[in-house]
Amino acid sequence: ILEELTYHLISSNQLEKALSYIVKVARVDANIFSSQSLHLWEDAYEISKDIESEYKLEILENLGRFY
Repeated sequence: ILEELTYHLISSNQLEKALSYIVKVARVDANIFSSQSLHLWEDAYEISKDIESEYKLEILENLGRFY
């Protein structure tokens, strides 16, 4: 469901809202170093590259933990 929601938000140019949903779900998985969690942070990073966002530092920190 998250993928469909973010797809539609991105398609309608609501990038900050899509990013917000992804980050909220990724935070829940933050303590679990799973491929799903990594995928969420990578998706968030791709969106954050196109906009100014308060989440950018958090996204980079979490990606750093994986790599």
